[in-house]
Amino acid sequence: MYRSFYVENYRCLTKLELSDLRRVNLVVGRNNMGKTALLEALFLGGSYNPQIVAAIDIFRGVQAKRLEFNVDKPPPWSTIFRDFDPKKPILLQGSTEQGKHEVQLTAASLDELPPSLMSRLTPFPAKKSETEKRVSSLSPSHASYARVLKLVYKDAGGTGTHFLIMEPQFTPQLTLAVSIEPPPPPPPFQTVYISAPHITNIEEDANRFSKLQVEKRTHLLLDALRIIEPRLKSIYLALFNGEAMLHGDIGEKRLIPLPLMGAGTARIASIVLAMSEAAGGVLLIDEIENGLHHSVLEKFWEVIGKTAQEFKVQIFATTHSLECIHAAHKAFLKQQDYDFALYRLDRKEETVCAVRYDRGTLEAAIEMELEVR
Repeated sequence: MYRSFYVENYRCLTKLELSDLRRVNLVVGRNNMGKTALLEALFLGGSYNPQIVAAIDIFRGVQAKRLEFNVDKPPPWSTIFRDFDPKKPILLQGSTEQGKHEVQLTAASLDELPPSLMSRLTPFPAKKSETEKRVSSLSPSHASYARVLKLVYKDAGGTGTHFLIMEPQFTPQLTLAVSIEPPPPPPPFQTVYISAPHITNIEEDANRFSKLQVEKRTHLLLDALRIIEPRLKSIYLALFNGEAMLHGDIGEKRLIPLPLMGAGTARIASIVLAMSEAAGGVLLIDEIENGLHHSVLEKFWEVIGKTAQEFKVQIFATTHSLECIHAAHKAFLKQQDYDFALYRLDRKEETVCAVRYDRGTLEAAIEMELEVR
């Protein structure tokens, strides 16, 4: 688990540090304070793969249909840098039980590429189309248009440098080819992200449920779903319109596809199944209360705490709900170890900082009806 995490120059986060992290960490704050940006930074910091940057916009619900080459536009990753300035390196540092690790991201110049990589960039074809002539008239080298993102990681095992390279391909639309050199290593631990505008991935949930079946742990999902649907007797994996999908038995004449049992049911299922996928690692959940009625929140947090311990998963989640905060506090009070902390992001002048609430300070704030969001 993370003991602390530090972010520098990622989106709106100039310098932000979270210390004394717990197994379950809830992040609150006003709009545009950087709550989602913090989750993204944790996602990037838990990976040594620069291509993860491409997934960030997908989490935000922004995904280009295709990457197109345009000499007048900045590279697609420019939005993750502070003030959209890729000259300000992004620094992500984490401290865990296994030691410290660091990831640094920066837009690189072609001069930083090893000669072996430069030689692999596609040269101008000898016979040029009109589009190619227009581009080549601006520069003698195709390589001068390549966009490069550099990722450097450091941990107890050493250091490594990897490049995400986007270079123009001479199609009528001047598309971009994407490559990573050299191939990145496995991440130090598994990190799974559930976005706020989450759409259930039926195939993904089916695969994760199959893994639970093999491990004989499907009762964890069943117990969690009974928070919303007490009639639920069992869960099955069955075909629906030719696709493997989770179904529930609630005593009706036939099984009900889980996605048809409501947004709350689908949300809890995805969270529990994601915890099984992130076993031993980190789960990130944006707007965790989405789809859940306030009356089930306390039991929901009890299940979250229990299941997180079962899979040895550390959770970082965001919320705008005061009821969600109160419910989490009550749920963890019932546990032997209050393994929960609340962090509120505030802006002081131009810098976002984190205010930490432990058990005592959160208890006092709730009793005095202070605003902690």
